[in-house]
Amino acid sequence: TGGGGGGGAGSAGEATAVLACWEQGEALRLPVLGEARIVRAWYGDPSEPWSRRRGVLVGGRLRELQAGGGEESAVFVRADNAAFGDPAKGARKQLLVEVAWNASVAQAGGGARGKGPAG
Repeated sequence: TGGGGGGGAGSAGEATAVLACWEQGEALRLPVLGEARIVRAWYGDPSEPWSRRRGVLVGGRLRELQAGGGEESAVFVRADNAAFGDPAKGARKQLLVEVAWNASVAQAGGGARGKGPAG
């Protein structure tokens, strides 16, 4: 669990985007606003990552949850069908999240590159 990976360069003031992975049922802490920007996210069958046939894009949903926490409150979400629906019936699911960390957070060693800051 808790993958790693790379992405492209972010906008000014952002570190390189990082891809993290959570297994179905695991809880994750979303980065606080200002800490990082959620670039994209997907929930579905890990045999077809980012596929819309066996998964669903959930970046908008995660950004809404992140915004609800504001700049000081952490928001936790569980990677499960209750949160994102069941895009691949009967299959084990994963949540993939690509995050662009604020450069100052990344330089300070904040924002773990896999399980998220709390994980």
